[in-house]
Amino acid sequence: MKPQSIVHQIQGSLTSRNGAGFCLPVALLLATSGLVLYRHVTQAASPRHNRGDPMKTFLAMIVAQMLPLALLEAKVAFGADPVALISRASPKVLLMHASFLAFRVLCHPFTEIGEGSWNLLGLLMSLAILIKAFNLRPSVSSLYEYRDVFCLMVLACGAACATEVLDIILRAVSSSSDMPIMSLDAKTLQLMAKDTSDYIEILAFVPALWGTQRSKDISPESTVAMSTQNRTALVFAFLVGFYITEDVFSAVTLPRKYRLAMMAHILHFLLLLDLCGFFLAHVFNPTKLKGELMKWADTCLSV
Repeated sequence: MKPQSIVHQIQGSLTSRNGAGFCLPVALLLATSGLVLYRHVTQAASPRHNRGDPMKTFLAMIVAQMLPLALLEAKVAFGADPVALISRASPKVLLMHASFLAFRVLCHPFTEIGEGSWNLLGLLMSLAILIKAFNLRPSVSSLYEYRDVFCLMVLACGAACATEVLDIILRAVSSSSDMPIMSLDAKTLQLMAKDTSDYIEILAFVPALWGTQRSKDISPESTVAMSTQNRTALVFAFLVGFYITEDVFSAVTLPRKYRLAMMAHILHFLLLLDLCGFFLAHVFNPTKLKGELMKWADTCLSV
């Protein structure tokens, strides 16, 4: 078999999400959900986990983070245009990542070696791509264009505040003491920032889901194939690089007693990798790009 035909077969399997092609994201989501169920069943009989299980909470958050990715592929499978969707949603997804990375930097100062340094590097790279490739500027027009992102950020901040307030109340009730219910010290604010970062990360791909409901692009540049290619390559290179450090490195460095967390990280990364390959195969599809260029040329000649 010729190498060119192999490449076309791989590209065809990536761009197709009919039938068996769509089974992979569903299988990955179900497998991660199975980890949550397995943790719940195996820990239910243990008296040491009556007050809650952080591992089960972590696994449930991974499932919640994977759900928009699977739904996004389902939306495209049922008729959404992948190229137009990337043009609308890429800068918003990138801004969501920059937002939760900014909150992470608040929790882990950039002077720390390790996690804090990776967070700062990811924040700077995402902002650089937004400014250089998507012309993000501190203006009223940018604020309006990214209004759904800011709404999600406000929602995440409100949920984080509610979570910490509820936790303080529950701890005060369980301790049966006369300690004040509310105490906004530095530790509480740091916990709020961490929760806000986690919630924004879970919602990071929700703007892409909202983008499938729109019929028009936000920018006429999305009809230019090379502009779409360059921007898409930058965004997905950032996403793959970031989640290699977020998922793969975390899975490799975790102790063996956290095997469920390791498996959840790997399953999440595989789903993200499948999504990136799916959209990149559409954007760099020569036949599709040729049709878009001819359509763009006909539009220019008819004016």
